[in-house]
Amino acid sequence: MLTFKSPAQEIRDDAQAEAPRGNREGVSFIIAAVLFAMYAFSQSVAFFLLPADLAKTPMARETLLCLGGLEFIGEAINVIVKGCAEPSVKEIGKRKSPHCETVFARVLSNALSGVELGFSPKAFAEKLHDVVGLYVSPPAHAIVLSVDEKSQIQALDRTQPGLPLKKGRAGTMTHDYKRHGTTTLFAALNILDGSVIGRNMQCHRHQEFIRFLNAIEAELPKDKAVHVILDNYATHKQPKVRAWLARHPRWTFHFVPTSCSWLNAVEGFFAKLTRRRLKHGVFHSVVDLQATINRFVREHNQEPKPFIWRADPDEIIAAVKRGHQALESIH
Repeated sequence: MLTFKSPAQEIRDDAQAEAPRGNREGVSFIIAAVLFAMYAFSQSVAFFLLPADLAKTPMARETLLCLGGLEFIGEAINVIVKGCAEPSVKEIGKRKSPHCETVFARVLSNALSGVELGFSPKAFAEKLHDVVGLYVSPPAHAIVLSVDEKSQIQALDRTQPGLPLKKGRAGTMTHDYKRHGTTTLFAALNILDGSVIGRNMQCHRHQEFIRFLNAIEAELPKDKAVHVILDNYATHKQPKVRAWLARHPRWTFHFVPTSCSWLNAVEGFFAKLTRRRLKHGVFHSVVDLQATINRFVREHNQEPKPFIWRADPDEIIAAVKRGHQALESIH
């Protein structure tokens, strides 16, 4: 029967396995005591240093315990045990998670420097009104684009041809498939006329994103400002992307609130692409998949429709507040 161990159990077992037999009992007792102390320390950090909304989540406590605990436990064992376990627990922890020190330091640094990690109603409302304002009343002599990438689109080929739809029987498709690779679609939806600029690329790093921005820059009129609505994907905020933005002063980025990709209008285009072409498609290669996507973009641009925003942002803010109040009442 398979058994699954927590990171703390793995560290303890490795330390005991490599310690001399005479010292294993003492090492086990010390590790258990230090683990308990570290758990109390992680709880204190979670509740006193991190924002209230984040500190209440079990994920925050587990992250601090697993990441920061390795360094803390290693130092304590080295000081107390005086080398009775070789290699030390600290070294074992580093071998299992090489970046634990860096990640834990960054978490504490963000917390101490006042970086906003939890939900802020004020910031949410400001970003919501900013994005909705571009939808409802775009600036004069400007182009508003909704930009995002649909990553890891799979080129799936079925093991057998499916049977078509006919009277009295639905269309069929095999449950198993052959996976020929993936592609990433970068797309920019023009809010004013509904047209889409799309590019297929193998990756979705900042290099590909900059290439896509250059492609958009080449197609847009040079005498108009460009306002781009984006999500908070790290690629969109990479230093080289910021440098590109500084070299193109007519461009302005507007980021949607965290976990609000539904606010990005291009997601509707991605949903339509998935329903009409990708969900039941059969693709014999990545090239076949990319050709299908490009054909869909061309067909869409033959009869584009302007994007119209209908929801009241104040009603959205009120609904979000009610949701957070309900979650807080549970805890």
